[in-house]
Amino acid sequence: MFFSDMIALLRRAHGRRAHIVRTLASDSKRSIWAIADQGVVSLGNFGVNIILFREFDQLNLRGQYGDYWTLMEPMLFFNSLQAALIIYPLTVRGALSDRATHGRLTSLSLIFTMIAWPVLMLGMLITALVARIPMNVGLWAAAALLLWQIQETTRRAMLAHVRFRGAILGDVVSYLGQIAAVAVLGWTDHLTLVTTFQAMALTSGAAALIQGTQVGLGNVRW
Repeated sequence: MFFSDMIALLRRAHGRRAHIVRTLASDSKRSIWAIADQGVVSLGNFGVNIILFREFDQLNLRGQYGDYWTLMEPMLFFNSLQAALIIYPLTVRGALSDRATHGRLTSLSLIFTMIAWPVLMLGMLITALVARIPMNVGLWAAAALLLWQIQETTRRAMLAHVRFRGAILGDVVSYLGQIAAVAVLGWTDHLTLVTTFQAMALTSGAAALIQGTQVGLGNVRW
C-alpha cells in the first residue's frame, strides 16, 4: 500500500513537472517573439530618424528636419491620446474576449479612430500653419497619422491575444519598410517632407491590411 501510494505520488509530481516545463517553454517562446517585435518597432523608429537627419544635413536642409519633428511631436501626442482612450480599452477587454467578440471590438476601435481623426487633422494643420510649414506637408502628415493609428490599433488587437509572432510580419512591413522607403528616397534624391510622410502612410496602411486580415476583420459579424 505504501509503495503504491509513493508511485502514484511520483507520477503526479512528474506530470506537474512536465506541465511546468511546457508552460515555461511556451512563455519563453512568447517572450522571444515579444522582444523581437518590439525590436523591429524600435529599430524602425531609430533608423528613420538617423536617415532623415543624415540626408537633410547633406542637402543643407536642416530646417526641414526641424519641421519634421515639429509635426512629429503633435503626432506622438495624438497617438498617446488614442492609446489612452481607444487602444487601452481594446487591449483590456480584448484580452478576455473570444475571437468573434475580439473582431467586433477591434472594428469599433477603428471606427472611433476614424471619427476622431478630423479633429486631429485640424490640430496637425494648425501646427503646420503656426510653424509656417506648407499645408500639403501638414495634410500628408495628417494622413500618415491616421494610417499609423489604424495600424497601431490592429497591432494592439493582436497583442491583446498574445500574438506577437503573428504581429511581427505587419510591423516589419510598417517600421522596417519605412527605413527602406526613406533610404531609397534619399538615394534617388526624392526625399522631402512630403515623400517622407507619404512613405509612412504607405507602409502603415500596408501593415494595417496585413494585421487586419490576421485579426479577422473581414469575417466580423455584428
